[in-house]
Amino acid sequence: MVFPTYTSATKIQVENKKARLFKDQINSIQSYSFEKMIQFMMLQNMNQQLNIQYQMKKKKKQYQSLVIIKTIYGLVDNQLPRILKSVPIVKFLRLSNGVVVKIVRKSETAGLYVTYRIAV
Repeated sequence: MVFPTYTSATKIQVENKKARLFKDQINSIQSYSFEKMIQFMMLQNMNQQLNIQYQMKKKKKQYQSLVIIKTIYGLVDNQLPRILKSVPIVKFLRLSNGVVVKIVRKSETAGLYVTYRIAV
């Protein structure tokens, strides 16, 4: 779904009194920018499609295993591998800068492969 950038096309005219509030809300979002998203990205859960588990953490809370890894190797958050905001799963999860994501993948040799990435 693509939203036009010119304002005359996004103005909605409503004759029904009940829909005036909705009309005002739609007209007020013109200052926001919209991105073109593929329809399957909005309708399907990306975790099920990719068979990968993504788990978010907030900035202040940390995973216990990540804390242990940081203390053993002396890591700082900016030394973690990065995941860009342009990646579809990051858009799907609506991650902001600095959020650490735990990624769990199935591996034939190791069983489970766990990695941590920081959203940039």
